[in-house]
Amino acid sequence: FFFNDTATTEIYTEQIVGSVRCVQETGTWGEVEKNLDPNYDTPVVRLEKCADHYMHVECIKNMMQNKEFLKCPVCMMMYGVYMGDQPDGQMTHSVNKSMHCEGYDDVGTIQISYSLPSGVRNGQRYHGTARVAFLPDNEEGREVLKLLKAAFDRRLIFTIGTSVTTGANNCVVWNGIHHKTSIAGGTACWGYPDQTYLSRVKEELASKGVTPDSLNL
Repeated sequence: FFFNDTATTEIYTEQIVGSVRCVQETGTWGEVEKNLDPNYDTPVVRLEKCADHYMHVECIKNMMQNKEFLKCPVCMMMYGVYMGDQPDGQMTHSVNKSMHCEGYDDVGTIQISYSLPSGVRNGQRYHGTARVAFLPDNEEGREVLKLLKAAFDRRLIFTIGTSVTTGANNCVVWNGIHHKTSIAGGTACWGYPDQTYLSRVKEELASKGVTPDSLNL
């Protein structure tokens, strides 16, 4: 389901001469020193959504293994749906019209609440968490809320690891998608104002395959 049949046929029929770069499982470039033809027993295909990035079919299989997604190691384009290992929990939100994120004084605030209880995974007990985060209640903030909800449903917001604040192991921790946990205080307090935050968090979400296009927003 990753490839457009027409595009793949064009690669074969063009008889590309010389070497074609193929993204390997290690993330480095390898060289394919054969012309591409339909009888080549290790075919190379072009990734449909990438800009001229090619891979051996076998390399794709090795990278995917039992996963339902593939990330191009060059441009990070995501194919399929990337599912994380976030433990069970709940995400809720509410809107407070009288509370304002600093720098967004003309709109209210979206308050997001996460609750992930402690549990056991693979015979190992882990410690849960409860977190609160804030977004401005404007068009872009509401878009980010929808993207965060999709990321939560795909188990991407949290993971189990080592707490950066306490150093404790087997804790539910953030998983690379930054949140604003204060409405003020600036970046030093994980708060606002931060005029580039909304665009940055959308980039972080996109790196995990959560984009407006993927959600038909």
